[in-house]
Amino acid sequence: MCGTLYDVDVDELPKSDEMHEVPGAFWKVVIAKPKGQGLKIAAFVMRQDIAGNANYTGTLTTVKQIQDRAGFNLFPKLPASLVNVKDAAWVGTWE
Repeated sequence: MCGTLYDVDVDELPKSDEMHEVPGAFWKVVIAKPKGQGLKIAAFVMRQDIAGNANYTGTLTTVKQIQDRAGFNLFPKLPASLVNVKDAAWVGTWE
């Protein structure tokens, strides 16, 4: 699941002649159940100005932090034990 965050002001797009609001950041949540393991979760927030080749592990956060910034509950049925998980070890194994 992914979405936008508008909690930080960002300059408007140059040369735009229509009203618009640019998101300050984008979020993404990955939930998986690797074979032989329990439920795993990884949440990321990437600022609007992040470099295209940036290391995504530096943007790792928690679902709770995204929910607080977005102002709504992303996964109402997600076990409370996973809402505050920041599993850098698991994310570090991704290729």
